[in-house]
Amino acid sequence: MLHLNKRDWFFLLAGTALMAIGAEGFFEHADLVAGGITGIGIMLDAWTMERFDVHIPLWFVNLAGNLPLFLIAWKVKGKEFVSRSVLTAVLFSVMLFLEELFPLYSSDPLLAAVYGGTALGIGLGLVLSVDSTTGGVELAATLLHMKFRMVSVPRFIFILDAAIILSGMAFFGVEMGLYAILAVFITDQFISWVVEGREQAKAVWVISEKNGE
Repeated sequence: MLHLNKRDWFFLLAGTALMAIGAEGFFEHADLVAGGITGIGIMLDAWTMERFDVHIPLWFVNLAGNLPLFLIAWKVKGKEFVSRSVLTAVLFSVMLFLEELFPLYSSDPLLAAVYGGTALGIGLGLVLSVDSTTGGVELAATLLHMKFRMVSVPRFIFILDAAIILSGMAFFGVEMGLYAILAVFITDQFISWVVEGREQAKAVWVISEKNGE
């Protein structure tokens, strides 16, 4: 059974809405494959449109692509975690569907990378901060973090997204791939900022003749 308070609901709704703005509102129509299942969906949609003139929406790819990961997570993370992640994935798909109804930006890939990466990073950070994921790379990163605790979830997301971007380069070209790398870097920075805060540490050396005290 889900146990969500008002803060959890706000973070999930705000987070998935920001993610949809970044992925659907900026990345897809600028041909930026910035990782994740949405990145795979952008390539798949472009390919089917080019070959068969068939549009495959991101919301559908997001739902269909998450099923195997949810089955694995059910085994290793338990019902509560999977239930929350399924809810978040559905919310994200709904937000992706709604975002299609609003004007989309596709003029400048640099601006799309900056603003899309910012929106996606803050959104993902909000979702991860309430112990949930939207599935896809975020869920895979969470599962990997359980095995390799020394690597944070945001770092795993960055690594997996970078691998997907290399595939995007082959489809849309090196220049668009470089913009996508910039988008992933920006996304990663904002995820870390939201989830972990500013990473600061201070060391103090105290020199005294009364070192025992």
